[in-house]
Amino acid sequence: MLEAPGGALVGFVNGGRRREQDEDTEAELYALYLLEDMQGKGYGRALFGALVHHLAGHGYRALEVSVLAGNPAEAVYRHWGGQRTGSQQIRIGEVTREEIRLRWSRLDEILSEGRPLE
Repeated sequence: MLEAPGGALVGFVNGGRRREQDEDTEAELYALYLLEDMQGKGYGRALFGALVHHLAGHGYRALEVSVLAGNPAEAVYRHWGGQRTGSQQIRIGEVTREEIRLRWSRLDEILSEGRPLE
């Protein structure tokens, strides 16, 4: 969780072992959420950076995220270096949507890029 100055909760991040893989070095970004009026202020990058540090510290080497096509988060994840690795069609209720997978192949490279993550 992340608090803004003054103590207001502005967002959270959650991630861990990749759910669809047996390999212990693969991680997944399960969720990253920010209040809409807090987006574009660096809070998302700080949350992402905290997750990357945590995962790398626990031996994970790569990170994936799945996002629905058309979700603005896809552009953000690409800006942060996520590379598209594929997509699939999923059903949500009565609607079929495209879900895109993005991957960061090496967490150590994210940490050594020199861009601030926190």
